[in-house]
Amino acid sequence: MSVGSGRSLILRLLKVQAVLAAMFLSLLQPMQVMAASAALPGSHSFVADAVRDVAPAVVRIDTERVVERQPFDPNLIDPLLRDLLGEPGFGYGPERQRGQGSGVVIDRQGLVLTNAHVVEQVEDVNVTLANGDQRDGEVIGRDPVTDLALVRLRGTSLPPSAQLGDSEALEVGDWAIALGTLTAWNGQSRLGS
Repeated sequence: MSVGSGRSLILRLLKVQAVLAAMFLSLLQPMQVMAASAALPGSHSFVADAVRDVAPAVVRIDTERVVERQPFDPNLIDPLLRDLLGEPGFGYGPERQRGQGSGVVIDRQGLVLTNAHVVEQVEDVNVTLANGDQRDGEVIGRDPVTDLALVRLRGTSLPPSAQLGDSEALEVGDWAIALGTLTAWNGQSRLGS
């Protein structure tokens, strides 16, 4: 291949890249306009509206369960690690483990929808409402395949519930908003499609 034909090929590739970049940027422009208009003072975005409507129904779920610790064989530890870290503890028997997750109140009778792994094999369920009030909860159903579970709140004054949408109306590319508590009590939201 000659030097001239190599340069010609490079120029053609650069032209193709320029056209692709222009096409990509033209696709991004509507999204940038939408994002900019949502950030204008005095304007409201659909995300802010959705968070305002649903946030009072979002709850934090704290759980406890007892697990049986297995006896430990000290011969399984590398001697070098044993010299560095010391002898491992030989404690075994029951141990209380704590867990945490989020959920959303889905009806006025106090049913909370959460993930099944959040309430798997738990003994105690404590639910903190958006206003800070705490309620005991009871796991009434779990489906590990879909990772969904229902918890019933105990108590008389129940929080507002979120309105469930129509999953049949969803299309690929529709916006999704996730609300919840990642750590401690701080409501958070995420947006994606």
